Amino acid sequence: MATAFGITSCSEKKAGVPLEGNENLLVFEKNGLFSIKQADGTPILLGNFYETIQWDNNMEIIIAKNGDQTTLAWPDGHTILTDKIVKIESAGEDFYRISLADNHVCLLAGPSARQNYKITGDGLWGKMQEISIESGFVFMKGDAGWGVAKISPREGLAPTSYKSVYILKMPKADAILIKDTKGGYALYDAKGTVGMEYKLPPKKFQQLLKKAKLPDKPYGVVEVDFKL
Repeated sequence: MATAFGITSCSEKKAGVPLEGNENLLVFEKNGLFSIKQADGTPILLGNFYETIQWDNNMEIIIAKNGDQTTLAWPDGHTILTDKIVKIESAGEDFYRISLADNHVCLLAGPSARQNYKITGDGLWGKMQEISIESGFVFMKGDAGWGVAKISPREGLAPTSYKSVYILKMPKADAILIKDTKGGYALYDAKGTVGMEYKLPPKKFQQLLKKAKLPDKPYGVVEVDFKL
């Protein structure tokens, strides 16, 4: 579901008018451009002027646009991202996929996701060639390959350098299964590639791969009834 940029446009507002959707923000017009302040008069978004300033009710953020540049910011004016954004759409679990003009993508946590996962930072992941969220994990594809990070607490589990990466949900603990660019598999504990590597005998490793029933896509969270 795409998040339209025109939800609460202020292109017709003149001066000191509450921003539609968030009355704690005031919009001021000068020569056909718009700036924004908090209700106490504090300028935000660095005091810059924009062609349009909007409030997005889904993400609860400010969307300000000048030419082909779009700025996303929190209500206090803290900038999340400034780039050539072409589309924002739901990515599931109240996360939003941000598509950029250079064919890269980012992922931003919405208000419910920020609360559910106790996210204290920006809740932004990217820029990446591809990005997806699944069961509390963010899978990302960079220039060298796929990697994965845990959302809460936020920590990288595998760098973006693998042909494929999977989170294996086993009876006793999670494990990280990676496939390198040469086709070889390796299995790590829940800390990921900086943690302990499980040195399974080839026969047992093959049993694990057979039970895992890995999906066709090069990433994912997989339930596996297997004991290490």
